This record gives sequence, C-alpha cells and structure tokens, in this order.
Amino acid sequence: MKRVVALSLVVAMSACEPPPPADGIAVGNPGKGSMTLALAEAEDFTFETAEVPVGYLGLSGCSSDDWEREDGRVADLVATESFELQAGTWCGLAVQWDGLLQAAGAWATESASGDFELHLDLQDLAVDAVVELADGDALLLELAAPDWLDADALGLQDGDSVVIDAASPEHPTLAASLESTSTLFRDDGDGVLSATERAAGPVAATVPSNYVPRAYADASQGVASGCSCSAGGGSASWLLLLLPLLRRRR
Repeated sequence: MKRVVALSLVVAMSACEPPPPADGIAVGNPGKGSMTLALAEAEDFTFETAEVPVGYLGLSGCSSDDWEREDGRVADLVATESFELQAGTWCGLAVQWDGLLQAAGAWATESASGDFELHLDLQDLAVDAVVELADGDALLLELAAPDWLDADALGLQDGDSVVIDAASPEHPTLAASLESTSTLFRDDGDGVLSATERAAGPVAATVPSNYVPRAYADASQGVASGCSCSAGGGSASWLLLLLPLLRRRR
C-alpha cells in the first residue's frame, strides 16, 4: 500500500470555508480548466524522455455532493500535456500514480558527461488547498524542485551511464525529494513554468500528512462527508475523503 503525500496551502489554512465562486463562473455550467504535470529542471541533466502513468486525478469539493474524477493516462513530462479539470471551487486534489516515473537523457558538468535513466517509485500526492479554477484557468504541478538532481552529489564520473531504480541506494532520497518538494502553481496555459509564474508564488507545496482510520464511503457512490470546520480541525480534513481512492495494492 502506498502512503500519501499531501500538498498543503502555503498561505492561511485555518479556514475550511471556500471563497465565493470566481466572477464569470455560472452555477451549473462552470466550464473547464486544466492542469499540466511537469518535471523540474536540473542544471546538470537534460531530460530527453520523461513520463509517469497517472491512474486518475480526483477533485474534492467542500460538500458531500461535490466530487470529480478525471481518468488518467501516461503523462509526458517533457511535452507537458495537460489534463482537463472541471472548473469550480475545490477543497483538494488527489493524484494517483499507476506505475513508475521513468526518465532518460544525458548529464554533463564542466569536466565530465554521461547518460542516465531514472525509474522512480513514488507516493501518491494530494493537494490540501482551496483552489479556485475558473473556466479557462490553468494549473501546473511541478514535480520536484529545480536542481533536484546533481551530478556531483551522485558521485558521477566522466563516461558514467547511471541507472537509478528501486534497488539503488540513491532511490529513497531522490523519491523523497521529489515527493516533498512538488509544487502547484498557476500557469498561463502553455504548460511551462515561467520565471514570472514562479515568482508569483505557489498555490500549494508538499508536506507529509497523517490520517486517522475511519469508515469510508465507496468513491463511486460519493464521499461520506465534506470539509470539517470543527474546533481543532483544519483544512486537511477533506483528505480523509480521498484516502480510499489513493489506496491500492503494491
């Protein structure tokens, strides 16, 4: 069973009440937005191919009646293909992987070069944030942080062809780095995170998340309850609704 990594709102998280619908979104006909998955760049590494199979994207509303699920596919992290999402006000987003993140390409420093392959087994992700997605809006989930790979830190020598998979000693560190630093940004729709968009700040950033066992409704029949705004509760309460969807057998 995979654990879950939650993306926690960088700004205030004390309230569970969502903001009012964005101007121009009609009730009952909110339109469509999109989200792109992209792999963060690393100065020493050139990604010629990079992809990860997505089982699904799940959007949790702020009441028991709101739930949207977008079936996944293999996401090309180089071509930065986008997923269509229902526009509206959402209390969270879940991403379930359906296999390994695989990437390949070349690495080079001032004095050495070689090639590489990555086969990373990642935890599922969840975004713990109230997100406004208007018709035509775009989000970008950047997997890892810039320069998350470093040739010197990996001890690479000239001519090395490095393969990192689940059996490699470097795998836990790289996987954990990617899981704990993946970040959700607003995007202009081109699927590329510009310096301006990065400077505008993230919607949410990854942090570990804990869960309390409880009985869950079958997701296909709807979630059992909405955001909890009770004393001592936080905006992370909605994640309990998505947990059964993020559980799967290894």
